[in-house]
Parts: sequence; C-alpha cells; structure tokens
Amino acid sequence: MKTSPSLHVLWATDGSPASRMALELVQHFRMPAASTLRVLSVSEFGVPYPTGLAALELPEDRGEAVLESVKRGVVSSDWQAVHYELLRGRPAETILLAANRHHVDLVVVGAHGRSDIQQCQLGSVLRRIVLYASCPVLVVKQPVAALRHVVIGVDGSQEAEAAAEFLLRLSLPDSTRVTVASVIPPLPYGQAPMMEDHAARLQQIHGQVEEETRKSVTRVVEKIRAQACLADGTVVSGHPARELLKLIEAVQPDLVVVGSRGLTGDTRYLMGSVSDSVVLYAPCAVLVFRQQERQ
Repeated sequence: MKTSPSLHVLWATDGSPASRMALELVQHFRMPAASTLRVLSVSEFGVPYPTGLAALELPEDRGEAVLESVKRGVVSSDWQAVHYELLRGRPAETILLAANRHHVDLVVVGAHGRSDIQQCQLGSVLRRIVLYASCPVLVVKQPVAALRHVVIGVDGSQEAEAAAEFLLRLSLPDSTRVTVASVIPPLPYGQAPMMEDHAARLQQIHGQVEEETRKSVTRVVEKIRAQACLADGTVVSGHPARELLKLIEAVQPDLVVVGSRGLTGDTRYLMGSVSDSVVLYAPCAVLVFRQQERQ
C-alpha cells in the first residue's frame, strides 16, 4: 500500500461531550505519518452583540479551561504535532477563518445530537461551517465505537472519485467495509402521453446512464480494493437524496461520505442538495467532501 501524504486536521471544540466524540471518531482512522492536529476553542466572552442580544454572551470565559481539559489526555499521542489555539469571536466565522489561514485539510465538529442538526436554521454555527468551509468537513452526531462500515455516495463526477481518494488518505482500519453507492435520478418523462419512439429513446438513454453509472461505481470500488480495503457497490434508481438516506437507514453505517459541488456566493443558500439532506437527516457521522482550491 502506498504512503498517503500527511493531513492537517482542525478540531473545533467547546469542551462538550459532542465535540469530544468527534475527535474520538477521527482517531479511529490510522492517520498518515506526520499528520498534525490543530485544537481550536472559540470564546465569545467579550464579543459584542447587537442591542437586545446581550443575554447571549457567555457569563464567563471558558476557553482556557476547555484547552486545559483537552491537554489532559483527550488527544491521542499518534499525531506528529498538536497545536492548541484559543480565539475570540463568533464561532462559525472564527473557525472558517482559522481553517483558511492554516490551510487545513479537514475540519472536524461535533453535533449535540441528531435533533441539533435537523432543527438548526441556515444561520446556525454548524450549518455555516458545512456550507462555507473551503475543505472537507466531518460532522459527528453520536459516539462511534469502531469504523466498521462506511458508505460513500458517488455520481460519476471527478469530485466523487476525489472524495473516495480523500477517504483512503484517512487510512481506514483493515476491518472497515466500504459500500460505494450511486443513485440514478428519474428521467423527465413528464405527465403528457408521449410517442412510442420518444418513450423508447428515453428508455435507451436510461439504459446508457445506468451502464455508465455502474462503470463509475466499479471504478471506485476497484480503487478502494487496491488499497487492501473491503468494498462493494450498489446502484439504485430514484430521487438521489431520498434513496441514499433509505440505504443509510437500511445498512446503518458508522460514516457516510458525500460530495459537495463547492457552491459559492448566493448559490450556497440553495437547499435540497444531496449533501445537505444527508447532513440533516442521516443518523450517523457525515463527511462532506469539497475540493480545495490551493493558491
């Protein structure tokens, strides 16, 4: 197996059990040699809020206490280096700025239970990190005892294959099984009756799409198996987000990997994408992969 390049991981922690279980999941991976961890705690103490929102200010500055607690045995000794940083500011913006400034490869955050994700508004801390991070983001929702099963959603795009390559960079445990899943969306048949030749042509197109999708899945499966990992593939038809969530509910993986198109500006507010739906509704940890643009 070839050696993967080292990773620079940023773990954002507020000292809560949710943030600690996020780090525990990361430490299930056999990180490449020379990988480093940046532990970031963001304090809102003293940060001014608009008039009428003063009650949201923290009653005391817990940032130093959080980092001291982490230093007392939470972080694994497998990292080549661990950097501790305490910053003041609004959490989402501060975390995003730190991720960009330090050119991290992965941001890791914990969610306070499944309902914390589903009920959050667009402006929540977690949602903004997932939407605006320029690198992959790992959202952990519940404790993970072991990485036994990972599902990765692919759609035939180069980004989907890059997501699989990033997963392999994390060096999965030997016993982890990976399911490569792809969903063929329905063709736009419409409601009106169509000519027989038109219907036949659509069926032909559907067959071609299915063939290409299966080739794409097989390509990713073989790439994963080449790294001495267990892998299989599945292709289904239907609404992509809905079918992927049904698969997740059926096989109950420990982690799901989905790609994001790296939308910018106002387009990031468009909801209903596959990655957004999976982050909202999957009961397990979700790794949202986004291609990084290096200067």
